[in-house]
Amino acid sequence: MASLFNVIFSISQQISQYQQTMQFLGAFSLLSFWAGLAVAAYNDACPNCTEIYNGGCDKDSGPVKLLIGNGGAGQSGLVKGDTTKTINNLKAGHVHVGITYHKVAEQIAIDAGFAKGCMYEDDSKHPCFTDCKNATEKPCYTFRDHFYLVGPRENPAHVEKDENIMNTFRKIYETGERGKARFLTRFDKSATNIKDSEMWIGIGQVPWAHDYSEWYHQYIDYPVQALTEAITQGEYTITDRGTYLTLMSQFPCLTENTTIYQKGEDHEELLNRGDIITSSNIQASDRSYVDDFVKWVHGPDGQGVIRNYHKPQKKYCLYKGFPTDGDSLEPDNCTWDLDASKACATHDDGDVRVDL
Repeated sequence: MASLFNVIFSISQQISQYQQTMQFLGAFSLLSFWAGLAVAAYNDACPNCTEIYNGGCDKDSGPVKLLIGNGGAGQSGLVKGDTTKTINNLKAGHVHVGITYHKVAEQIAIDAGFAKGCMYEDDSKHPCFTDCKNATEKPCYTFRDHFYLVGPRENPAHVEKDENIMNTFRKIYETGERGKARFLTRFDKSATNIKDSEMWIGIGQVPWAHDYSEWYHQYIDYPVQALTEAITQGEYTITDRGTYLTLMSQFPCLTENTTIYQKGEDHEELLNRGDIITSSNIQASDRSYVDDFVKWVHGPDGQGVIRNYHKPQKKYCLYKGFPTDGDSLEPDNCTWDLDASKACATHDDGDVRVDL
C-alpha cells in the first residue's frame, strides 16, 4: 500500500518540517489522518472553526499546505461545525477542502464558482481525473456514513424496522399529535437536521412552523449531547453511526435504553453521503496538494482506509466507501454489526470501553 507520506505530499523536500505530523498520520487512520494533516495548523487560519486539530504542529512548524474542514463532531468529525459552516469557510478561503453532507448545497457552491467538485463521465460512480469525455462536474462522492432512526424501547409509535421510512415518520407524527411520543431535532442546519426535515416535508408536515408542534423538541447542540438528551427524555431522533458509537463507547448502558429502529444500511433515505468539494480560492502553489489528496481518497488506498477505519483498539467500522461500479468491497479489520446490549452487560460502570 502506498504510504500516506508520498501520496499526499509528493514534494517531500518542501514539507520536511511536517515529519511529526506525518508520523502522526501513519499511526492513526482516516479521521486522525485528516485531522493531523489538515484542519489548520494554527487558530487564526480558520477563525470560524469551533475546534481545530493540528497533529502537533504549530506556527513554528512551517506553512500550512492543506486545510480540511468537516462538519460534525466526535468520531464522525474533525471540526465542531456543520455543512453550512464548512461551505462558508470554503468560500472565504479558510479551508482548502470541505467534507460535506448535503449534495444540493454542494452543487450550488460548485455552480456559484467558489467550489470545485470532480468530473464524472455518464453514469459512472468513479470520478474521472484525466482524459474525461462528456463529463459533468459534481460533488466528489467520497464515503457513506449512515443515519439511524432511534427511539425509546417502549416504541409508542409502533415503528417497524422493515417498513417504509415515510410511513415511520407518519406514525411518529400521529402519535406525537396524540401526546404519546416526541421527536428531537438538533435544529441547527446540520446534515442531520436537514435529513430529518426532509423526512417531515416528505409526509407533508412542517412541525417547526408557527405554531410549532409541542411534541417537536428543538434541541440545538452537538450530536452526542443531542442523542443523550433524546435517550434520557424517551424521544425519537435521527443520529449518525459515529455519534451512536461514541455514546456507546462512553456510556454503553445509556445506549441500551434506546433502540435503533431503522438504519442507513437498510434504507437508502437514511444514507449520510459524505462528499468532498474544494475551494476555488487556493493559491496555485497549494493546488497540487489539494488535487493529490482528492485523487488519493478516491483511489484504492484511500478507499481502503475509509472502509477499514475504526478507532484504535476498537472493533466497529465507521464508514463505507463510495458506491462502486462493480461489487462493493468489504472491510478487512473491523466489523459492522452493533451489539449495544452486550456492551452494557459486559461493562456497566459508565467507563469508556476500549473495544468499541
